[in-house]
Amino acid sequence: MIPFARAVTELGEPTLLIPLCALLCACMTVRSRGWALRWTGAFAACAAGIAALKLCFLACPQRSLWLHSPSGHAALSMLFFPSLAWFVTADARRSIRAAAVALGVLAAATVAASRAVLLAQSWSEVAVGGLVGLAAFAVFAEVRKPSGRREDRRTPAVAVAAAASRQATWLLMVGLLALTWALYGERLPFEDLLMRKAAVLRLTVAACR
Repeated sequence: MIPFARAVTELGEPTLLIPLCALLCACMTVRSRGWALRWTGAFAACAAGIAALKLCFLACPQRSLWLHSPSGHAALSMLFFPSLAWFVTADARRSIRAAAVALGVLAAATVAASRAVLLAQSWSEVAVGGLVGLAAFAVFAEVRKPSGRREDRRTPAVAVAAAASRQATWLLMVGLLALTWALYGERLPFEDLLMRKAAVLRLTVAACR
C-alpha cells in the first residue's frame, strides 16, 4: 500500500501539475479561446484559494480540526484530472462525458487520499484542498459545458472543428507523456516559501501568537 501511495502522490506534485495545467490550457486554446480563458480563471482561483488557505492555517493552525496546511496536491488534482477528462470527451455524448469526469474525480481522490495514507497531511487538510479544486472545476464545467445541440457533421465548419479537436487531443496526449516523464518525482520549494510568509504573518497577527 505504501509504495503505491508514494507513486500516486507524485502525480499530484505541483511541480508536475502546474506545467500539465498550462499544457491543457494551450490545447483548449486550439479548440476554443473561451474555454481556455474560463479554465485559466478556474486555475487562478484554485491556486490563489489554496495558497491563501495555506497561509492562513500555517500562520494560525487549527489543531482541534487537524488543519495546518490544506493540501495543494488535492486541490490541483481535483481541478486538473476532471478537467482533462472533460476536455478529451467534450464532443462525446453526455453520458460518456459524465462517466469520464467521474473517473477524473476518482483519480484525483486517489491522489488526495494518498497524502493522508502517507501521513503527509491530515484527512481534514486533504478534504479542504479537494473541495477547493472541485469547486473550481465545477464552476468551469458549468459555465463552459459543451452544448447538447448536435450540428450537421457534413458542414465545413464542423469538419474543421473536428480536425482541430483531434489535433488538440493528440497534442495533449503527447505532451502529457513527455512532461510526466520529465517532471515526475521533481519538487520545487512551494511549501517552504509559504511557510516563511506564514511565519511573518504569525508575528503580525496577535490572535495567531
